[in-house]
Amino acid sequence: MKDSYGLDSAEKAVLLGGKAHLFRYLDSVGDGTGTKNMAAAADEYFLKPPTTSTFIIDEINIRIDDDLIATPDKFGGIAALGTGCSLDIMSQLPGKSLTQIVDLLDAVKLKTNADISALGPMEIWNDAPGSVLVARINLRNRSEPVAIFGKDSEFLRFNVVDNLSTLLHVYVLAIGRITSNP
Repeated sequence: MKDSYGLDSAEKAVLLGGKAHLFRYLDSVGDGTGTKNMAAAADEYFLKPPTTSTFIIDEINIRIDDDLIATPDKFGGIAALGTGCSLDIMSQLPGKSLTQIVDLLDAVKLKTNADISALGPMEIWNDAPGSVLVARINLRNRSEPVAIFGKDSEFLRFNVVDNLSTLLHVYVLAIGRITSNP
């Protein structure tokens, strides 16, 4: 089998049957160049495909690191969030208003570790004086794939309304495939 590490993007896409792997953290810009650690003041984090690509999202991982012990009624090791976080697919075409395409949480806000664990398997490592939580949200089994179309100015958004600056790290990772738009 040919080693794919030395191949350029086009060669990798051919090797993968026309699809390249997507493994990217949401960030404050959306293209991988912005701030990825969401343990900060309230902000929005994005994943934006280029206009020539479509991102098909198979899985979303949420990781929270804290120096406090995590329990179901907290967010990481801090108190439950007042407003909570949302996860959706948005679009904003030039000259048009921001439009929500899909609310991936069906209007539920992530305020506690229990809320996050309801989305899929969650692993929690509590080791005084801290904790690490990793939740895996499987999107492969939906009736239609979760796709973000760059040509339609769509993007995945994780909206953090509450201040998470007392946490050590909060990351949201998207795993999937990249296809080229015709």
